[in-house]
Amino acid sequence: MIPKTKAKLKKHLTTTSILTLILNLLISLIALLNIIGLVYIATQSDAQLAQIYDHSTLSTIREAQTFWTYFQAICVLVLYILTSLFLAINLRRLKTDKSISFLPYYLGFLLTVVTTALVIYSILSGQSTPHISNFVAPVLFTALYSYGYQCSKAYLKS
Repeated sequence: MIPKTKAKLKKHLTTTSILTLILNLLISLIALLNIIGLVYIATQSDAQLAQIYDHSTLSTIREAQTFWTYFQAICVLVLYILTSLFLAINLRRLKTDKSISFLPYYLGFLLTVVTTALVIYSILSGQSTPHISNFVAPVLFTALYSYGYQCSKAYLKS
């Protein structure tokens, strides 16, 4: 339920933005660790990795080391960082009663679509198996971005 008064809208918008910002920063950290892991694996020789993985797993890891893998990992990280940055800017603008932007919510929706598409692609290409946890985060983030967007819209109208 979207609050009606400007003070309550500001409080809800601040709380929702802080929660979304924290979650985005945590996922940004995970995305960064993913990229570091990809680079680490790419720089290791097959002999070094053969001590850890069996031949089949090592073969799968090497096949997954493509330009597309790095590109999507970097794009997702950049989108999370940009969304976090614009949420932080909105929070600062809320404190000073300046006009806020819808940009973090648009980026958030784009990010949700991109990550969901990547999950679906990895399932269809056989790189992962379908699981309910693959779709929980996008649904939760969609709810957060939607609520933040609706509060922002109401806040700017009041």
